[in-house]
Amino acid sequence: MSIKKIVISKDFSDRLLHLMALLGFKKRERGKFANSIGISAGYFSEIINLKTGPSFNLIFGISKIYPDINTNWLVTGCGEPFLSDVKTSEKQECDVLDIEHIGLVRKFKDKELALEINWDLLRLEELDPGSLREIRGYIKRMLIEADTGQPKKGEKAPPVNGTNGQPS
Repeated sequence: MSIKKIVISKDFSDRLLHLMALLGFKKRERGKFANSIGISAGYFSEIINLKTGPSFNLIFGISKIYPDINTNWLVTGCGEPFLSDVKTSEKQECDVLDIEHIGLVRKFKDKELALEINWDLLRLEELDPGSLREIRGYIKRMLIEADTGQPKKGEKAPPVNGTNGQPS
């Protein structure tokens, strides 16, 4: 599987700007920083302004030019910006599932809403661990109703609007 672009993300854009500052570039030196990592000022601007996502070639290029940059941090936000700051005794929480999650969110038309829902689910799971199973059941019932036009035998239809199950 070849993934050409990383998800367009304000978080990534913010980390890239933060990296630029950490490397000693001033805000007005965006073009100079872009040239230092092998991209045009225009492409850098498109990434920062969320018009396009960064390519893996860009990430690879940054790691070649600045080998102490933690590309895991740059892409996912996990860990420290510099590899020299990462203690070997500290186990990073980032893994393949984080990258898979980014790819999944990228598939949604409304990426911002998808991220918000994910954060809400994490918070809800902390408050009530069993609630995710209830939500999954609710979603399955909604999908069955959408596919067939009616609720599954023996099950109530999920509420259309409101909380009492009555259409509004």
